[in-house]
Amino acid sequence: MAETQTRLIGLDEASRQPYSTILSYPSGNPETVLSRISQMKSLNVEGLDFNGHLKIGRVAVLGKGVAGIVIVGVTDGRRVALKVRREDSRRDSLVKEGEMLRMANQVEVGPKFAGATRDVLAMELIDGDTLPRWLEHTTGRGQRSRVRTTFLDMLRQCSRLDSAGIDHGELSRAHKNILVTGSGKPCILDFESAGLSRRASNLTSLVQYLFFGGGFARNVARILGPIEKENLLIDLRFYKTSDKTKGFEKVVGTLGLGGKRRVRKESRTN
Repeated sequence: MAETQTRLIGLDEASRQPYSTILSYPSGNPETVLSRISQMKSLNVEGLDFNGHLKIGRVAVLGKGVAGIVIVGVTDGRRVALKVRREDSRRDSLVKEGEMLRMANQVEVGPKFAGATRDVLAMELIDGDTLPRWLEHTTGRGQRSRVRTTFLDMLRQCSRLDSAGIDHGELSRAHKNILVTGSGKPCILDFESAGLSRRASNLTSLVQYLFFGGGFARNVARILGPIEKENLLIDLRFYKTSDKTKGFEKVVGTLGLGGKRRVRKESRTN
């Protein structure tokens, strides 16, 4: 990873420029800043560590999205990720996102939920790379095995979300919503668009991104080899409409992620 800039400050100092603009982005409204600081204190946040590859003005942050700015906080001596709601966000609260993350945690998915208020969501800080960057740097001996292991873990997480009726809603853009740690452990992030649905389609969305979409899927094919896409689509339909456990096994078998790739014999007519 590239070197990042860091600046650890107390919450009182965060109420002043240039940090105040981050806490009430994009306006920097003083009343809003004080409200966010109060909410952070209610979540036991002791300080902020402005650290990350992205910069807003002169301040380093972890991430910037349409709903919030992600920064590093310090609580009980440990670093956590804090999502701070943008003032111009179309979402009026982060509480629902926090609830979706808490539910995902119950099936061992997502960063660990640490608390939420209207404008601040606290969660486990994940140190990892985006999927494209991780794949680019996964090279050398054992490359194929490592990619298979990580992909299998991702798909299992998606299947657990599907079984729990939690639809992430954004896994067709997995490059923005999944980080992979140095040990190859994937973590699904950003549940702001998540909702409850009996027809949750996390597995289908992620498979489409990994194996059917654009440049990333082509890079995957160079590592894992070609797949039988027609058979995979049949397996995905079975997964969605029939037995999810058997359907998952079929999908994984066709992809060759659980060991030897499953190949169907073509039927012959005399």
